Parts: sequence; structure tokens; C-alpha cells
Amino acid sequence: MTIRIEAEEIVRASPQEVFALIDDFSRTPEWSSTCASLEKVGQGPNAPGDRLKYAVRERQGNEARVGPFEGRILERVPGERLTYVIDSQGMKSTMDYRLVPVSRGTRIRFAIELEPRFWLVRIGHRLMGRTIRRAVERMAAADLNNIGALVED
Repeated sequence: MTIRIEAEEIVRASPQEVFALIDDFSRTPEWSSTCASLEKVGQGPNAPGDRLKYAVRERQGNEARVGPFEGRILERVPGERLTYVIDSQGMKSTMDYRLVPVSRGTRIRFAIELEPRFWLVRIGHRLMGRTIRRAVERMAAADLNNIGALVED
């Protein structure tokens, strides 16, 4: 059972400014409610196929970390799109950011797909599906709001 959540936000900044923020993985913990750290493995500019290391913040405001987990960049089009996947304990999470210029700035379209890997996690998702969906929807909305606050300053 895959859970897909979509959210969007219009921010008063150019797609290039928004992309620069989300493409700078060292800044992800500034705007993501669940990310303790996100790092690219290796040197050079980000590119599809690059490996990532991701650590999850256990609770909001708590510095404790779970991970790191492995990931990779799937798609990267500067100023337009960034997609990456993280494989954590029993879960595959795919994050997709699409940036669309609008008259007032940029529409950020965000989608996350959560795919449980093990039967016990799948059962938990079936039982807790609505609760998980609501929590992820709140986190996605908060994260997009945080991105807006950072790029609009």
C-alpha cells in the first residue's frame, strides 16, 4: 500500500531562488520538520544518480537522530524540478518538488510517496493510514510554508 500526499504553496520568489534552497541539502533541516540532516555523498554539483545520506529528527525540536539512511537523486532540472528517494527502515520515501513560475512568484508543487517494504510495516500502514496521511499532510504544508518564509526574506 503506497500513500501519496500532495501539497502546494505559492511563494514570492523566483523558481531559481526556491530551487537554490531545496537543492542545497545542507539547508534542508532549516525548513523540513522531519530532517535532521541530508547530505550528498561525494563532491561536485548535484546530479541524478548521486547518492544521499538522510537522518530523521525523532520528534519536532529534538536533536536525536534516526539513521542515516541511503538515498539518491532521481531527477534534477535547475529551477524546475528536484526528485529524490530515501530508503529507511522498512520504508521507501520519494520526494518530488516541481516549481512553476506564476505572476506573483513560484508555485511549489510537492508530492511524497511512502511505500512500506515489510509486511509488519504494511499492516501498520493499513491500520494507521488515515492518521499517517493527516500527519504527513500537516508536515508537508508546514515545510512548504517554511520554504516560503526562507526565500521571501
